[in-house]
Amino acid sequence: MNPFNKKLKEIKILEIIGIAIIFIFLIVLLELDIEWISILLIIYILFRTRKEINGIKDSTTTIFSKISAKTWLLLGITSYIFALGSGLFLENTLSDYPLFYILESMNTAEDRILFFGIDFLTTVIVGPIAEELLFRGIILNRFNKRLPILIAILLSSTLFCLFHPQEAIVSSFIFGITMCIVYLTTDNIIVPITLHMLNNLISFSIPYIPNLEIYLTSQSGIIILEILAIISLIYIMYFNLKNYSNIQELKK
Repeated sequence: MNPFNKKLKEIKILEIIGIAIIFIFLIVLLELDIEWISILLIIYILFRTRKEINGIKDSTTTIFSKISAKTWLLLGITSYIFALGSGLFLENTLSDYPLFYILESMNTAEDRILFFGIDFLTTVIVGPIAEELLFRGIILNRFNKRLPILIAILLSSTLFCLFHPQEAIVSSFIFGITMCIVYLTTDNIIVPITLHMLNNLISFSIPYIPNLEIYLTSQSGIIILEILAIISLIYIMYFNLKNYSNIQELKK
């Protein structure tokens, strides 16, 4: 087992809850944006695993040792398509895509550039790292020590989806399960982190495509998107079920 991943599994949930309360207090006291809690959480976890920090390098060199690059890419794309399709189906709107409307409200190029940089950093880099370290690296591992593996996956994925918007509850729950399966299959936290980054990068890039909002809300666009979302869900479920069976075999 990679020493960094082994050290990560030693961090307890109550420890993280206590640290999170302290961070929230500091954020309120200093009047910082709530996004700072993700940054502080990453810093704390890296501090706790500092003696095995070199294990991260080993983890990055073995990303595709148990899951191929093709599978990694397909999971990133299909997870996003399902998220967009299910969100549109549940809300019949692009309300889960406030970025479309935020961009429209900005009048100057400077505002757009600043927003682009901050949003890219928080959405594509910081968010995936913090969420995977917390929900898969810590919560899933702690649940897995005390509960059957299926219950651990479902509980950690439920907690994960509760931190997402209402229209994304279903897709984030499925995505959480997929990230659990990926992590348990590879025993390498870098794999779900990079896959989460890919998913968020696609999501981040979509609103910048000209006229996409008009096409997605057209009748033909909605039909095509929903068909692709169903196909994507079938692939995701196939991947999850196949690899869950392998994980169970390894635990016997």
